[in-house]
Amino acid sequence: MNKTVDIPSLEITNNQLKNKVYLVTGASGGLGKATSLALAQQGATVILTGRNEEKLKAIYDEIEAADYPTPAMIPFDLEQADEDVYQQLIQSIYS
Repeated sequence: MNKTVDIPSLEITNNQLKNKVYLVTGASGGLGKATSLALAQQGATVILTGRNEEKLKAIYDEIEAADYPTPAMIPFDLEQADEDVYQQLIQSIYS
């Protein structure tokens, strides 16, 4: 038996996320990229993280070209990171 699930829609008005900062992991492609672009489109400042610096730069450029808030870009491999690397990431975000 197939069940259908009703998912309520989320309606965000323009600039509702203005002055908010979001860190997006895996921002270099797929859902991370789509999330980054959607957040930026709604006025959020996005911190782009991911392993592929070239792809991150392309998304950074896409956000800037659209005149959305300027993102931050931190190339970062979550799988290879240890506690010291996470501390460096946190310091980078707060500086």
